[in-house]
Amino acid sequence: MKSKLLLISLIFISSIVTSNSQTDSLATINLGHAVNSSCEELSPVISADGNTLFFCRTNCEGNLGKDDIWVSYKKDDGSWTKAVNVGMPLNTYGSNFPCSVSPDGNNMLLATEVRNGDTIAGGIFISHKSNGRWNKPEQIVIKDFQNYNEYAGFYLSNDGLTLLMTIQDGDSYGEKDIYVSFRKSKLTWSKPMNLGPVVNTKGDELSPFLASDGSSLYFSSNGRKGFGKADVYLTRRLDKTWQSWSVPENLGPSINTPEWDAGYKIAASGDYAYYVSTQNTLGKSDIFKVQVPEKVRPNVAFLAKGMVSNARTRVPIITTIAYYTHTDGTIRVGGELAGTANSDSIYGKYTLTMPAGELYSCRVSANGFITYIGALDARRINKYKVIHNNVELVPIEDSLICMRNIIFAKNSSGLTKESKKLIRLVAGFLKENKEFSIQITGFTDDTGPADVNLRLSNKRAKSAVRFISSLGIPKMKILYSGKGEENPIIGNTNDYYRNINRRVEFKLVHVSQMANE
Repeated sequence: MKSKLLLISLIFISSIVTSNSQTDSLATINLGHAVNSSCEELSPVISADGNTLFFCRTNCEGNLGKDDIWVSYKKDDGSWTKAVNVGMPLNTYGSNFPCSVSPDGNNMLLATEVRNGDTIAGGIFISHKSNGRWNKPEQIVIKDFQNYNEYAGFYLSNDGLTLLMTIQDGDSYGEKDIYVSFRKSKLTWSKPMNLGPVVNTKGDELSPFLASDGSSLYFSSNGRKGFGKADVYLTRRLDKTWQSWSVPENLGPSINTPEWDAGYKIAASGDYAYYVSTQNTLGKSDIFKVQVPEKVRPNVAFLAKGMVSNARTRVPIITTIAYYTHTDGTIRVGGELAGTANSDSIYGKYTLTMPAGELYSCRVSANGFITYIGALDARRINKYKVIHNNVELVPIEDSLICMRNIIFAKNSSGLTKESKKLIRLVAGFLKENKEFSIQITGFTDDTGPADVNLRLSNKRAKSAVRFISSLGIPKMKILYSGKGEENPIIGNTNDYYRNINRRVEFKLVHVSQMANE
């Protein structure tokens, strides 16, 4: 092993190009003149929704430096817009490569050269987009990082919590191995941990890519017997230790060729991979997409997207949207963090990808607003889909009708299983935010005499009071009443609308509001 640490002068492994020869009928598509040029296109990075493509264009007209980051957007007809240089501050007068982009499109991990006087050094940076513009990239710090190889590759997972890299360290099994590091803060990461001998070989592992399911790891290796000089493989993470992996599976001759094959990136849908080839190109090297064989596609994931806005003014809110898993099947405050996204400042939009098959809660907080908590059950999702979840945050100075979907059967005051899940969320919020009290109001439809409906609405409110009290909420913080058939959400013109009106509403009241009242 080399005794002297070699500093990274330029960090780009995705520039290794591949052959486009195919041995079966899987469709391989050149992305065309809008994306590709007479120059070299390298290092493709596809967004989670498959609609935005970042890549590197090298030694080409329109560049600021030798290697610049460019971007193209997919149009409704499936074609791509003419690529444009993203400009400063992502590009410098040196070499710049995209490594990965977050599902919301607001964070990019990039490798770039930084000039300090007469010295040029390579590093890994993160840039955040605000007001539609990329901010100056900030360099990340990885604890005890060292690399005995001239090159390295990096990929930031879609949940923003895990950083994969290919480096050669003291405990490597050969040349570059795949390591994992975990986020400690915005710019600091834990000491890299080797993924172990099931994944790594005596040869060279490179271009790691973790799919949206959070467990399917695609990478290239020349340390295994394959179809060419380096092939693309798939291994799946078997537990949360990052040390237990399935035996890597070669993606087969439709993906791998007699040449070097590397740099594959897959959108959240899992159907297409994007890569670079030197065969049948418009220039020196082009970006292609190819269908991923069914048996080596990622596990099912879904894409959650929406907008965060002020419930009163509809103005977008810049904040963090956090999703948590609940493996015991009970929705509550807390849980294991599954991923985060940032809403943009222009429209308040956010996007996040997560594995299907889990029960999630969504939590959104912002200064001056009441925290939003919602539920998302993805346990029955068996194919890729987009789930829309718009969030309206209510200013603290306002009262909040936090739930209207505690629905009852006709003539019943019994709480359903789903209603109890939602009330648990309210109880959790009240325990965390002791400055709030709650008003519970029961309602009915207009069927039957008004006095009977009034008594029934009180029973419904009392059912909610009893259950939320059993969860540890003091009765002194609870007010309740029944309004009978008053204030319907929608006219009682059919059975469906009547079902909606048979409800209990929860209204959170801040102490400042109580003082005013």
